[in-house]
Amino acid sequence: MNGPPKRPTGPSPATGKLVERSTRYLLLVHLPTDHSAPAVRNALVDTIKSLPPHLKWSLTWDQGSDLSAHPREDLDAVAAELNNRPRKMLGWETPAERLSKLLAA
Repeated sequence: MNGPPKRPTGPSPATGKLVERSTRYLLLVHLPTDHSAPAVRNALVDTIKSLPPHLKWSLTWDQGSDLSAHPREDLDAVAAELNNRPRKMLGWETPAERLSKLLAA
């Protein structure tokens, strides 16, 4: 008798998404297996430490589409694709262009 395929046991990877509000720039946070509050906090701190201090106040947690199906090595490519896609709300500029202008100011 064949049943449904067995699902792997144990925690699965997750991906957190941070968005800078004024530029819509996306930062992806890989959360391999430990989804506890301290592990998530540490992953977030590691992700935003390269940002200038004033941008850290304009980040928001994005609860949009689930990206956890993407392997870790693909996340940078996914973020690059999304950050280089022109947006109507940005006057057809990309989030990467807006972030670059903001950092140059």
